[in-house]
Amino acid sequence: MKRINWLTIIVMAVLLMAASLSAGTYSGGSSTEANPYQIFTTDDLIELSNTSGDWDKHFIQTAEIKFNADGTHDEE
Repeated sequence: MKRINWLTIIVMAVLLMAASLSAGTYSGGSSTEANPYQIFTTDDLIELSNTSGDWDKHFIQTAEIKFNADGTHDEE
């Protein structure tokens, strides 16, 4: 039987928690109907467009979002 390397397990757990905290957070919310993800910035909108796993979740746009004519965006 292989010996368990606890340091490896701890590092992997921390990495998984960090990834889950940063994924799909947008500008707030928790994706439910009562507390939808908040789309406030161009970065939120870009993140949503790149995260198809969230497309069936609940969202609310909380600000006017503008892109430049060439598709770029300025930070709010």
